[in-house]
Formats: sequence, C-alpha cells, structure tokens
Amino acid sequence: MRFPVAHAPSGWSHGEPRPSRGGFGWGGNVVLVAGAALVFALALLPGAGQVVLVGYLPATVALGIALLRYDPPLYTAYVWWLWFLTPLVRRLVDYQVGWNPTNPMLVAPFLVTGLTAVTLIRHFPKLRRAALFPFVLPLAGITYGYVVGLARAGFLAATYSLLIWVTPIVFGFYLALQGREYPAHRRAVERTFLAGVVILGVYGVYQFINPPPWDRFWMINSRMDSIGLPEPFRIRVFGTMNSPGPLAVILMGGVLLLFSTRSPFRWLAAVPAYAAFLLSSVRSAWVGWLIAVLVYAWYLPVRFRARLGLAMAVLGVLLLPLLSFGPVNAVVTARLRSFSALGEDNSFQARSTLYAGLADKALRNIAGRGLGATGAGVKLSQAPGVRDQDSGILDIFYSLGWLGGALFSAGVGLIVLRSLRRVGDADDHFAVALRGVGVAMCAMMVSFNSMAGNAGVLFWGFLGLHLAAEHYHAGEGAADDG
Repeated sequence: MRFPVAHAPSGWSHGEPRPSRGGFGWGGNVVLVAGAALVFALALLPGAGQVVLVGYLPATVALGIALLRYDPPLYTAYVWWLWFLTPLVRRLVDYQVGWNPTNPMLVAPFLVTGLTAVTLIRHFPKLRRAALFPFVLPLAGITYGYVVGLARAGFLAATYSLLIWVTPIVFGFYLALQGREYPAHRRAVERTFLAGVVILGVYGVYQFINPPPWDRFWMINSRMDSIGLPEPFRIRVFGTMNSPGPLAVILMGGVLLLFSTRSPFRWLAAVPAYAAFLLSSVRSAWVGWLIAVLVYAWYLPVRFRARLGLAMAVLGVLLLPLLSFGPVNAVVTARLRSFSALGEDNSFQARSTLYAGLADKALRNIAGRGLGATGAGVKLSQAPGVRDQDSGILDIFYSLGWLGGALFSAGVGLIVLRSLRRVGDADDHFAVALRGVGVAMCAMMVSFNSMAGNAGVLFWGFLGLHLAAEHYHAGEGAADDG
C-alpha cells in the first residue's frame, strides 16, 4: 500500500518532516528472533540457566536503550518480542535452576517498555493538546492510586503494580508521537505480529499435543488448576505466555492484523495462530475478536468488505481439518456450548460471585485500596488483596477509588472515542485494524483489566499508533521520535 508523503505539519509539530526510517526491516526481526533462540539454548544448557537468570534483565534493558536511541522502529518490534517470549525464557530458567514464584526476569518487558517514559518527560507540554490529553487523565488517576498504595500495600507492591499500570500508557504516548515515522513503525509491528503469531501458534499447538517438560514443571508449581492438566490434550493452551488469557489477547490482536497485511505468508500464519487461539478457550477473547472484526468491517470501504468475507471463508476451510481432529474438536465444541449454559458453568459462577463481592467493596471504599491491592502486586503486598479479579471495571475503581477511577475511565473513553473518527485512513487497513482491536479491548474490560499488563500494552500501543496514523494521513506528523 502506498502512503502519501507527509507535508509540513499544522499545529502538531514544527519543521520539515524527516525521511521515515525503516530500521532493519525483516532483518531486524530475524536478528531479534535469532537472539531469542540463543537465549533459549543457553537456558536449556546444564548449568547455564543461572547465567541467563542473572544477565537477562540488564542485557535486555541495555539493548532496549540502544534501540530506542538509534532505531526506534526496531525498538518497537523488540518490545513486542519481549512480551511474546520472556515468560517462556523464565520457564526454561526455572526448569534449570528451580521454581521461583517471583522470578525477576518477568520485570524485563515492563522496564524495556517503560523506557519510553523518557519520551513522556521530554514532550510533557504536548499533553495539553487535544489529541494527547487522554493520556493525562489515566496517568493522574494512577498517580493517585500509587500514593494510596504506598500507604496501604507498601512500597514493593505499589511500585510493581505501578509498572503494570503505567507502562502501557507511556508506550502508547510514545507511539502516538510517531506521526512522521508511522510507516516504519507500521512495518515493524506488521512484521513482528506476522512472525509472532506463527511462533505463538505453532508452540501453542505443540503444547496441546505434547506439553514440554518445562511447561509441565511450571503448571505443577504454579498450581493454576484453571488451565487444565499437564498432559497431552488436557491442557488449556498458554503458549509462550504465563496463562491462556494473555496468549489469547495477543493472538486476538495479531490475527486481526493478518486481515490488513498483504504478505503471502498470512495464510500460513493464520492456521496455527487461530488453532492456538481456539485452544486457549478464552471466551472473552473470542467475543473480543468478533467485536474487532465487526468494527474493522464497518470502517472498511464497501468494496473491501466482500474481500473480508471471502478471506474469512477461506480461513474456515483452512481450519476445518484441524477442527475435525477429535481432541481439538472436543475442546472447542465444549467451550462454545458453554455460551448457551453460562448458569451451569463453574468459571462463570465463580466470576459472578467474585464480581458481586468486589463490586460491594469498590462502592463502599470511596478512596480506593491503592495500587498493589489487586493482581500480581498482591504477592508483594503488606495488606490483604484480591489476586484474581475478573472485572477490569471493578479493578479500576477498587484500586484507584472513585476519583482515580473516574479520571482513568475518562481518559480511556476519550482515546476510544477519538479513534472512532473517520480521518481519511480508510485505505490504510492496518490503521483500521488497530481501531478494531482497541475497541474490542475496551469491551473486554467486563471480564478482566485489559488496560494493564500485556493486554494494556496492546490497547494503549495500538490506539497510540492509531493516533500516529491519524496525524500522518492528515500530514501533521509528530514532533520527535522520543
């Protein structure tokens, strides 16, 4: 697809646009994947797991600093690869050196993504502009929640939760400023997700058929009964992630981007990606995919909607042999049937009970419990908390209180509403797909907090890049790369 040349901006930035830097293209992704393969090999070598454990965090951060400075598009790809693969590296290391429920390697994606906070600091005055103002409100709400969390949950829990909540927002702000560099960042994200869904999908299918020993080791020690048994055909696929939910969210975004790419490899990528997506058995992600497809189709020019329908028909034919395979068919069919019998579904009943209890606590506690009261931060908290919360909406108000929750929700609402505007990007199907995923992620808040962690990186990152697309197509660009 050919993009127009950006002309001199109007109000968004100053000076002549620079030529877009394409980074290393496919070569950059190949180098990153090769580097990841080397890390995997080291993690599996007897005695080398401890080396990876000690060196992973400083090495990934150092590389992130270099890429952010010298090749921003490749940095964007690198961030996504870290989110895709770090949990698997952690499992390989734990398999070698022993189970560690708080393995510090898991902080690497947050720290590398959080490097974009430098961009926020450098371009802080631009937050006054209408397009970027939505980022101010959730940052203000999170700051409030952090102060409360310091008092109630303690420094470690509140700070770790701060990383989970604020990292996606600063990453989204960084991408929103890439108007001039939008084509390069678009290519980086397209290629990364095209390769990423293949790796996640193939690994997920293999995991379902024959769970590797490090995955079985992790399932036993983590005691996550909800993801099945560490046996062939009895596992809810979580791929390279830590649980089925994060895998399903990433695949939901990735498979939608496949509709927007012209790569001939998209059909090869689609089969394992959709197979793993279905085998994750995450109903909220399935519904999110449907919402994303409907939004995507709505914003496509009419002449392309028939092609989308044809593409989905071809996809169904390609998936038919796999879905006809007995164990796969049994898992997918049983999960689909559960939609019509939610009242009898154990997970739905447990979620309803938790939802009711958390709603009562959230409504009664105006000030909020603070960051560290929910999610992964609870493991480090000095006070009781809710480890698993099945409502993102309640999580926001339970953690941030009425004031912080209102600020956060207002920011989310503003950025979603802005993404719904038609801004002349109809022929940029990638930007249309970003919009669809963003809306779907917002709808999925009824099931989990899709604004934080890896799901939040998808939401804020995609809608931030959609803002960059909006200004690129308007010829306004962005001020700097950060």
